Amino acid sequence: MFLTAAKSNGREGRVIAVRTTDGGRTWRLLAFIGEEPPADDFAIMPSSVRLGPKSILTAIRHRRFIETFRSGDDGENWRLLGRPVPTPAAGTRRVS
Repeated sequence: MFLTAAKSNGREGRVIAVRTTDGGRTWRLLAFIGEEPPADDFAIMPSSVRLGPKSILTAIRHRRFIETFRSGDDGENWRLLGRPVPTPAAGTRRVS
């Protein structure tokens, strides 16, 4: 499961991967995905897809961009792929 946890300053904004093997009674932290964002940013709303038996791709929203990460070992380690999608600032409209 992928979810957003608190940063070291107690504020929202760091994505983690966790796993249960007993139907949800206990959970084990697999990894933090990416570096902890600075105080004025957050990492939230992970969206993930399994690409193969051990391969996972996840996209994580930040304040002004979306990062993508890939794991080749079933979520234990993550590699940054890039920041391909800039997002508009809050309160602004994107014009096509």
